[in-house]
Amino acid sequence: MLEPHSVFFDVLEWQPGTRLIGCCSDRSRVRQCPFATPVEAGIMLWQSASFDCPAYTTKVSFICENFGLEIGECGLDSVRFHRLSDTFLLEPCQKNLLSSI
Repeated sequence: MLEPHSVFFDVLEWQPGTRLIGCCSDRSRVRQCPFATPVEAGIMLWQSASFDCPAYTTKVSFICENFGLEIGECGLDSVRFHRLSDTFLLEPCQKNLLSSI
């Protein structure tokens, strides 16, 4: 992505000690992770979330970490990219970027 983008998605997690982390990596493989859900258990509902990736991001990744004593899971759905300059989200999502990142 040559310009900054926002990553929007839906997340579901409900086990204590589990969290979902969202990261952006650039060409030099430097990874920034500007998003993480709380480690405490939440309510079992899908929630909308987002984070911003800087220009020249080449990879967006999601990591489900489990620090708890039980098997934990994270759910992720409806991932979409929007240019940071599109403040009202009027442009269609940049779905063609999904296959290239």
